Amino acid sequence: LEIYMNSIIAENFYSYRSELYALLVKPYPYYISCDLFPNRRFLVTCDGNFSVPKEKEKNHVVFSVEFTDIMGAAESKSTSLNRQSFEGERWSPGMNIEMRDDLEYSFKNKKTFSIYNIGDFRINPLRHDYQVKLRAKGKGVTIINHTTGERLKIEDEISKSREVSFIKQYTVANKKRLKTSGRLPSLDIGRNDFEIQNASAIEIVFDTRFYYA
Repeated sequence: LEIYMNSIIAENFYSYRSELYALLVKPYPYYISCDLFPNRRFLVTCDGNFSVPKEKEKNHVVFSVEFTDIMGAAESKSTSLNRQSFEGERWSPGMNIEMRDDLEYSFKNKKTFSIYNIGDFRINPLRHDYQVKLRAKGKGVTIINHTTGERLKIEDEISKSREVSFIKQYTVANKKRLKTSGRLPSLDIGRNDFEIQNASAIEIVFDTRFYYA
């Protein structure tokens, strides 16, 4: 990133430089975005390996800062719960938005359905902002992604009154971890064919961001 800094008067140059350094160099990752990639953001760190020199009689400077993109990808600012349309300025060209309005990410009383990953990368629950919430009745409820061959089985019996959340490697209901086998299926690029077994009264919501090269 190339930055232009102008302190207007010489006395402010060094304090501005210190404030800017504190803004960019943090002990934790943070998001940045730019107009070249609208509606996308990058999770980055900055190691502070840059300098902001002051030339004599000049109160402005142009310098470069290098960031490390932790994900190796851009992340959509909006999620699958936001309608995929160029209206409303949530999505932009280049984000694989199709001219169709039938893409769904929440389902009721359906045991089979399809989830579309419109991004350029496979979405992994351990690595990406990808969460699922389920309400259903049954024991041994199993969520299968037939596209990837992955599945997760809830060994405990669940009831409609308890919302089950899948967050990274955890399956939780009422703040209590449930016994499971397998892992929440990832989302391959494009269409993913899902099936839910051993359950009735199903309500399921897939809330995920999408990732772009």
